[in-house]
This record gives sequence, structure tokens and C-alpha cells, in this order.
Amino acid sequence: MIAVSAVAFATGCCNKNRGGSYTDYSTPAYTGQSSSQAPAQYQAGSTNIEVPLYEESVQVGKREVEEGTVRLRKVVKTETVNQPVQIRREMLVIDRIPASGSTVATESQPFTEQQVVIQLKHEEPVVQTSVVQSGRVVAQTRYQVQETNIQRQIRREDIQIDKQGTGENVTISDSVAVGGGGQAGTEGRSTASATSAAITDPGALSTNPDPSSLAGRTVRFSNARVERVLDEQNIMITGAGSKSICAHLQQPSPALKAGDTVNLTGTVKNLSDSAKTVVGLSDKASEAIKGQTIFIDARNLEINP
Repeated sequence: MIAVSAVAFATGCCNKNRGGSYTDYSTPAYTGQSSSQAPAQYQAGSTNIEVPLYEESVQVGKREVEEGTVRLRKVVKTETVNQPVQIRREMLVIDRIPASGSTVATESQPFTEQQVVIQLKHEEPVVQTSVVQSGRVVAQTRYQVQETNIQRQIRREDIQIDKQGTGENVTISDSVAVGGGGQAGTEGRSTASATSAAITDPGALSTNPDPSSLAGRTVRFSNARVERVLDEQNIMITGAGSKSICAHLQQPSPALKAGDTVNLTGTVKNLSDSAKTVVGLSDKASEAIKGQTIFIDARNLEINP
């Protein structure tokens, strides 16, 4: 009997797992009742869930296209030219001279008939044409370089985080909450939000070893000093003991002048050669910020009294 029972038990176990093995790693629900078995030991572990983010980039190339043709064709034109010339014509003048009374020996015989033929001549123009080179026409292709701006909309993926409940056991890095452009969800947002992570000191921009890493960060400056006014939409601001940085105003401010203190709110952006054209920097402004890699895109500006 004992042997038969053991065989039947083993057969039942094999039939139960025949459809494929399945292991449930979920945590059993707590029933509040004590168990005679030893409690399972909780092992802390880490789970990495990666969400890939993608963005589009723009590559600008060049190609040659036909713009038109120029045809050079020689044509023969006929024109009349006037060239003055002097010509001579012989004329015959016949006159009688009275005799002097003396006998002069001549070749003519007296009282004999005689005739004299005098040939008269004149000049006439003789025209000849010759071919000479009057010049050359040289056609050369040259290149004219002009700078143009290419604008194209690109897509960029970002992350948005919504925390349900208190969220006390969730830590959001500043690079996710602000630096990448993402925002924490409004539900159950912790106190470490994007507002508290805003940059309030201009020195944090000028002293950062990698200023481009701050792109996307929000800035809120109070009593920032206007060091220089480049034009109505571009100024250089500075804080206490910090270097100046360019701020592009979305709204022109003609009343702004050097030495004013302002309250400014905006976003840090990378300053590339193509961005200078998009922002609308003049040649004077571009020369003033030469060497800088970021600028502030100022949404709001308030001049302090």
C-alpha cells in the first residue's frame, strides 16, 4: 500500500506540470494569520527599466542644379564707313606768248603740219580691305558665396513623470525633471519640483565647466545687472562676481540701458552658429558673444525701479 501510494503521488505531480512550468514571483497577499512554516526571507534587489528616447537631427548638404544657360554666338554686321582722301587731276592750260623778234632754233619745221598729243592724268581712290583682330571676348565662370538659413522642424522625444500617492520613495534627478525638458506630473508631485531646481544665480552658468549641459534648464534671476545692451532684443547680463552672458529678449525693450537691474525668467539654450541666425543676433551682437556656447531665451523681463 505504501509503495502504491508513492507511485500515485509521483504520477499526479508529473501530470500537473506537463503543460509547461510556471513560476510565480509575485508577493503573496498578507492574510494576518500566522503560519506554521518559517517566514520567507525578503531579498532586496534592483530592477532597471529603460525607456529609450529618440530625436531627429538635421544634416544640411549641398547639390548643384542647373540655373540657366548663356549662348555666345558671333554675328556679322555691315556698316558704311567714311574715309576722306585727296586725289589729283591734271588740267591743261593753253596760252600764246608773243615772239621776241629774235630767231630761236626749234625742232619744228616751219610751214609743215604737226600735231602734239598731250596725255592728261588723274588719281582715283583704290580701296582694299584687310582682316585684323579687333579684340577678344572671354567668358569665365565665377562663384559667388552667400549665406542662407535653413529652417526645419524636428521631433524630439521626452519623458513625463506622474507620481501617484505621496511619492516619498521616488527620487527624480534634476537632469530628468528639468535638464531633459521633462516635467514631473502634477498629481502627487514632490517638493523637489522643476521650480526649486531653477537656476537663480548667473554665476552658475558662467562657471560651469560644461555650459552646454545646462541647456533646457529654467532660469529665474532677480536683480541681475545689465552690463551691456547689444540691441533692443539682445543684452549681456551678469551677477555678483560672475561673467556676463547673453540674454535674448522675446519682446524688444528699447528703454533698457546698461547699469539697469532686471528680474528675468527664461530658458538656457545652446548657442550654435545656426542658432545665432534663428535668434536674430546682429553682426555686432554675434561678435560680442564670440566664444560663448549658451544663451538665455528670456520670456519675461521686468526692469527694477
